[in-house]
This record gives sequence, C-alpha cells and structure tokens, in this order.
Amino acid sequence: MTPDEKRCAEVWEMVSGQRTSSSVWCDKAGDTLAEMLAAIRGCSKAMSFVPRPVGSRPGSGRVVGYVYQVLSQRYVKGEFDMCNVVGFSKWRDAITIALSDC
Repeated sequence: MTPDEKRCAEVWEMVSGQRTSSSVWCDKAGDTLAEMLAAIRGCSKAMSFVPRPVGSRPGSGRVVGYVYQVLSQRYVKGEFDMCNVVGFSKWRDAITIALSDC
C-alpha cells in the first residue's frame, strides 16, 4: 500500500461515503478520481463568480452579504454542494469501472 492509494481511499470515502480498501486503488482509478476532483474544483471556482438574482436594487448590506457568502463558500466550506453532487454523479460510474479494472 502506497500513501497515494491510502489517500485515494480516504478521498473516495469523503466524496461518496463508500469505504474501500487501499489495495483496490490503482493508477487508472486514482487518475480518474483526480479528474473528478479537478472538475468539482473548476465548477466551484466558476460558481463563486455567478451573481445571485435580486428582486430590487441591492443595498450595501446585500452587497456585503453577497461578498461574505462567496468568500465563505470558497474558503470556509471549500466547495459548492451542487458541484459536489453533480461532479460525483457524473464520475461515479467511471471510477467504479476503473476500480473493477485494477
């Protein structure tokens, strides 16, 4: 077991909630997992720049709240939940197939 295999198993458990043995991970599955994480990160980064719709002209409190929300999502929570859900659902089958090929 290499440290990379252990990390892959831990990351997969964090993302999917499914526990796997470190020994089932190979380079192909790890690369696929890395691609999934890069896609989720890219989505999260893009989402932080999407303005939220407002019904009326925003006041200074609304602007400050918006900036706080963006920074909170980016730095405190780490990722947008929507990006995690969509990214996982898109990549789950590819990672499962890569794991079965190991």
